[in-house]
Amino acid sequence: MEYGNQGIPTQYCNPQYQEEQFFRNQGRLDYEYAKGRLDLEKQQASLSQRLEFEEKSRQIRVAYHTYQQMLGSTVYRDSDGRLIYAISDSEGKDIRSRPLLNVRNYKPVLYVSYFPKTCAVLEVSWGDTNQNSVSFLYDNDGLSPDVFLKKLKAHGVLMLVSGRMEKEAAAALLAYSIDSAEEVELSFTYGWNKGKDGRWHFAYNQELTMREVLQDV
Repeated sequence: MEYGNQGIPTQYCNPQYQEEQFFRNQGRLDYEYAKGRLDLEKQQASLSQRLEFEEKSRQIRVAYHTYQQMLGSTVYRDSDGRLIYAISDSEGKDIRSRPLLNVRNYKPVLYVSYFPKTCAVLEVSWGDTNQNSVSFLYDNDGLSPDVFLKKLKAHGVLMLVSGRMEKEAAAALLAYSIDSAEEVELSFTYGWNKGKDGRWHFAYNQELTMREVLQDV
């Protein structure tokens, strides 16, 4: 290798080499900038989806409590694990109450994943060991009480109310289910996934994933 007067290799002093090096460095900077911007956009999109989901969940909870206040009705669980539908007076005393469903040990779980996009599934189970279950996709439009009621009935879960009160009872049960559901965060699929807190997690084969849950919807 030849060296110049200042001990610098002559190829480094060559204008063509310097130009090539400049464009090489510029290309690397452009790539890093574009990559950083894309990563930021992905983070912002993920945050936006998570906030949108949390806002919709909050609205449902508010609507549920407003519904209770307007109609003086409530849904609660008794000591036998049954859901009770109660109508109360202005002082909060029960005027009329009855079991809401023909099943016991009704349990709602809300599965949520946040990567690559926010996805939520409401699963309800019932029975002595919660061996029976049905799942509902909670998409951008939410979950319709009519769809909720129809799918429950198809799986043998019936409302123990009069026909004219069935839809109102289904709406109350849906709101109660989302309000009281245990929220479980899942990875969308096996491998690397980003969580609600922005951290990466590697999902192994033995873990339940959102992709598996969606197969039951």
